[in-house]
Amino acid sequence: MLATKHKALLIFDEVLTGFRANIGGAQKDYGVIPDIATYGKAFGGGMPIAGIAGKAEYMDVISPRGPVQISGTNTGRYLSVSAALAVIEHLEDGVAYQHVASLESQLIKNLRDIFNKHNIPCYIDGYGGRVGVHIGTSVRPKTMKDIEQTYPVKFAHKLFRMLSTEYSLYGFLLPLTYCPEPVTLSTSHTADMIDSVCDRLDSALTRLEYHDN
Repeated sequence: MLATKHKALLIFDEVLTGFRANIGGAQKDYGVIPDIATYGKAFGGGMPIAGIAGKAEYMDVISPRGPVQISGTNTGRYLSVSAALAVIEHLEDGVAYQHVASLESQLIKNLRDIFNKHNIPCYIDGYGGRVGVHIGTSVRPKTMKDIEQTYPVKFAHKLFRMLSTEYSLYGFLLPLTYCPEPVTLSTSHTADMIDSVCDRLDSALTRLEYHDN
């Protein structure tokens, strides 16, 4: 919320939520329409693009209607804009979202079963095909400090190395500073792929002893 001299301005950062789980993003989920919203590459179908949307009273101050100039490396790229329009039209019927949501549910269930089987504390959640796997705690972390205090860094590095070099899962559960990179699903993935990945993870955890540092 950005306070101005006259009134508050509600801005939604929808870079991660926009076009992920549905065509309306977090605005549809929460039933709140912001004054301005920002969007990232999710609606570009692989093309480099970002966007700003908002109410006319705020957007009309931007050139060519208003005096405010906005520029960037990819601003106005016809190929990216054309791709984004095609992607949005493709997403409108909801079929792609249903497919990804089904895969997300399957992956989350399988991952929970696997980590429980190996007695490894892990909190798993997802949104719009992005699945977060927080190893080291069974309680949803609310802050980076929570993650820092529970994330088993050494174990996570060993698991990632084994998955990458021995199970052809390079990039899966990639450790960042204090948490793994989210697993991102797409319409190109299938239920068989999810089962295969989970089988390989299960096999790796059978061979790797868990320790919380």
